[in-house]
Amino acid sequence: MANKGFFDAALCIAAQAGDDDAAYFLSGDEYARFVWGPGGRCEGGHVEGRGWTAALLPSIPHTWLSNIDAACVFDQEELYLFQHNKYLVYSFDSRTTSAPGRICEITPFTTINAAVTTTEVGTGRSLAYLFSEGQVYTHDPKRPDLGELATIAETFPRLCGDFRRGIDSGVPTVDGATAYLFHGRYFVEVDFRDLHGSPQPYEAGGHSPLPVKTTWPGLLNPRPAAEGFPHKAASQPTPAALAAKPRALSG
Repeated sequence: MANKGFFDAALCIAAQAGDDDAAYFLSGDEYARFVWGPGGRCEGGHVEGRGWTAALLPSIPHTWLSNIDAACVFDQEELYLFQHNKYLVYSFDSRTTSAPGRICEITPFTTINAAVTTTEVGTGRSLAYLFSEGQVYTHDPKRPDLGELATIAETFPRLCGDFRRGIDSGVPTVDGATAYLFHGRYFVEVDFRDLHGSPQPYEAGGHSPLPVKTTWPGLLNPRPAAEGFPHKAASQPTPAALAAKPRALSG
């Protein structure tokens, strides 16, 4: 997709000691930290801190610290980053990265627009939904032979037309049961437990996708570079969850 919306990718991090559950929205080489509201929801949440991706992911090669297309985490151990036609895997245990591979080697796609992770009900498998234009691929890195390709409309039949044509970016909740998908200035919530989208915005009678600006306060504010903090310096310390192996991380 030529237009990635207001941000490129997002990660969701569970609370560490003295920290809060938060999502990190990446844009260019910068990030915004969004602290979840009550119950781990976007409602009641707020932006609390902005900084440079180099401070958020200090062990990632510098060429991967900007213009990330999508990101997701499997089993709280490996972070997958997608950039152009390649992907990179970072291990939280060893704090090392694999050599970049081509996206077409693990999916039917050449590029990934958005990615969200969840735990499959019944099997406990950690899965990623990888979006590319109007299609979505269900990927399990431990069982790549079980991947499934479908249209967004087939996988999430309650989504409206714009979202069926493509997802700009997405972020799961901390428990991985639901996720927020973004397209332009709007977002929707999907529930992975039934794979039919959230009953809240798509119950009988239907509801339109909600505007990002009013539900995610502060997220669409000017990028941090325009706010005057020094280049390559973070507006807050690097989260402990990213400095060491996290208790729970998904994206």
